[in-house]
Amino acid sequence: MAAACFQHCAIQAGLTDLEADSAGLHVHGRGQIAPAASQAMKAAGIQPLRLGVQQLSMKLTKTADLILCMTSRQQHELTARYFSAERKTLTLMSLANSAYNILEPRDPDTEKCAQCLERMQPAIRQLIEKLA
Repeated sequence: MAAACFQHCAIQAGLTDLEADSAGLHVHGRGQIAPAASQAMKAAGIQPLRLGVQQLSMKLTKTADLILCMTSRQQHELTARYFSAERKTLTLMSLANSAYNILEPRDPDTEKCAQCLERMQPAIRQLIEKLA
């Protein structure tokens, strides 16, 4: 959801040359977007990414300008696995000066996904403002 939200906010701000990918540390194959997450994004006017989630790789970490993790635990695991990513990896909420972790619902329903999306939007908007 964060990558789709970033892409949406970037386009709204006229930053059409920015790209966002969704990648995870523990993805098997190409993960599909949960239907509840897709419904929550559509209700917020955000177009879900067509490709879903991919496994994070050395290539992705090397080519990324910025890597955002949802939790500090993910950030620690990622930087332990990919040392070259350490200087460009942050938690999403650190952009809003918050230590709050974004936890995706274990049993996602549209309401819980909408709440998760609502929590991450202020940090994404702050990032877009810095990039604009």
